[in-house]
Amino acid sequence: MYNDFRIKESEKINGNYLNLKQEYSFRDIIFDGDSVLIIPIISMSSLPYKSIELLSPAKDLECGLAAIDFGADAVYIGAHSFSARAAAANSIEDISKLINYAHLFNVKVYVALNTILYTHELESVKKLIHELYVIGADAIIIQDYGILELDIPPIEIHASTQMNNRTIEQVQFLEKCGFAQVVLARELSISMISELRKQTNVKLECFIHGALCVSYSGNCFISQTVAGRSANRGECAQFCRHKYSLIDATDKEIFKGHLLSLKDMCLEDSLEQLLLAGVDSFKIEGRLKDRSYVKNTTLHYRNKLDEIFKKNTNYKKTSVGKIISDINTQLDCSFNRGFTDYFANNENKKIASFNSPKSQGEYLGVVVKENKHKITIETNKVLAPEDGICYIDENKEMQGFKIEVFEGNEVFVNKSIKIGTVLYRNQNTQFNFKLDTSRTARKIAISFHIIETETGIYIQVKDEVGDIAELFVDCDKIPANDISKSKALIINQFSKLGDTVFTCDSVSLKFHKEVLFFRTSFLNEIRRDIINILISNKLCKTNNNNSSNLRNKIYPNYYDKEVDYKLNISNSAAELFLKTCGVEIIENAVEIELPKNKIIVMNTKYCLRRELGKCKKTIKNDDLHEPLFIQDNTGKYELFFDCKKCEMFVIK
Repeated sequence: MYNDFRIKESEKINGNYLNLKQEYSFRDIIFDGDSVLIIPIISMSSLPYKSIELLSPAKDLECGLAAIDFGADAVYIGAHSFSARAAAANSIEDISKLINYAHLFNVKVYVALNTILYTHELESVKKLIHELYVIGADAIIIQDYGILELDIPPIEIHASTQMNNRTIEQVQFLEKCGFAQVVLARELSISMISELRKQTNVKLECFIHGALCVSYSGNCFISQTVAGRSANRGECAQFCRHKYSLIDATDKEIFKGHLLSLKDMCLEDSLEQLLLAGVDSFKIEGRLKDRSYVKNTTLHYRNKLDEIFKKNTNYKKTSVGKIISDINTQLDCSFNRGFTDYFANNENKKIASFNSPKSQGEYLGVVVKENKHKITIETNKVLAPEDGICYIDENKEMQGFKIEVFEGNEVFVNKSIKIGTVLYRNQNTQFNFKLDTSRTARKIAISFHIIETETGIYIQVKDEVGDIAELFVDCDKIPANDISKSKALIINQFSKLGDTVFTCDSVSLKFHKEVLFFRTSFLNEIRRDIINILISNKLCKTNNNNSSNLRNKIYPNYYDKEVDYKLNISNSAAELFLKTCGVEIIENAVEIELPKNKIIVMNTKYCLRRELGKCKKTIKNDDLHEPLFIQDNTGKYELFFDCKKCEMFVIK
């Protein structure tokens, strides 16, 4: 970890020893015969660092811009078609605007094209990818193998979590296919991610916050088979959020609630462990969430990661710019169903939210007094008009109301709420107002160098990543009457960067003989000109794509000879790709053809038995008579438990 410097006695006399002593801080000096072994202290900043990405969601252009301002290193957004969030579609024009703003900060923009495709859609998606490449998109996120068979430009490709990326074999195959980044299944533990890292080199992307699908992503077929709305085509009907009855073999109702509805993921306490495990990209879920959610969660995790980077300079964020914020983040003030670390730490904690799939928000307090239409809340939090309050009633149903009239912690209500009821605030009016009106901004530090030339002045501006702009200006040379005032005027006017993305770090002046005088309007004009040149240079550097070159096609051997409907093959290109990779038998996706026999409509790491404290591995006397079923207004579904793999299957 250190360099050796051996210096002979003669060299010490010549001063080399002294030069080294000035250059390095010595940790140790070892005398070895006629030479000296000098071991310098090596600061962590001098060692190679790993670039770490904070990846935030964007429902639309406004959310994307907010994500950048609040600290994202990358943003993922859906295009107008072929996105697994059909309700969050965006035009090429809006994506282009987002890219142009993002690239000023070296922030990347990934476009989600992560639905499965039909054969007649292949030409359209190919055209769209070419358009995204031309406007400078940094990557596309895909699910469909058919895209790898198309003639597309050499854009970076990321493997969506919809590809069910939970085994070493799958991730290794995707790496060999040329994927630059793989979005891991949410169900993986940190130890499993660490093992994956040891056996792969591809960048690993990991969800750290947001909503959880109960089924392995890409392997949920209940919406398609029952409602004709494909989750793999962005039309999920969210059957996992339904209310179900758990029924045993005797048709007895055992339990009732939102049995498949999970809490939201929150891994803020596991970030350092994930870094050590080898995660490259930390992803926040939420392409259907509003701008307040994006601001709050992005800034929160930006601050968390930056704190870690200060302690361990082996890590560095991938983007540039300092976040200047006027708010304190609070994760539970944004949409959440309660939080869980899911399977990250291999702990079997309660991970479901049986009572409601709606947001519970932050813990508020307990009702300690009830008097007709007024309740007293024991809380240390300040209430505000229009705050949304929710609670679970005696029937285990979520109820709610908005605060209209209150005095301190006494709130007037139009319903009876029992003493002892726990209250949550799922709409924090003051917090959301602070987010909406926040002056949080992201600024890039720049330095100006102003040098006198024969005919005028030369201005150079350089930002913190080394991007440069230059401007030669011919002008009259008028000696300054007051040197100090003229210098101050120049420095002051070049420091006025207003609403630009830049902040002035320094202004250096160099004149031949005497300081020159310039009008304020002249200084403002050339400052604006050189800033525009810098912005143009930064955009030209990153948005220089053309679609004349095509991506090379790669066909590694697939790890199975037969694949069933769970691989979601729905077009001729995907079938051709896999056959070229050695797959011999390919079953159609359920969107093309439903299996004739029973079908596994959900394959989950979540186990209802374990959640109810009835895990077969931990109890001796099981009072649940299998087979077990869940039933809602759409039908009755059988449950199967694979205890060896610790998985549950929902079968139709």
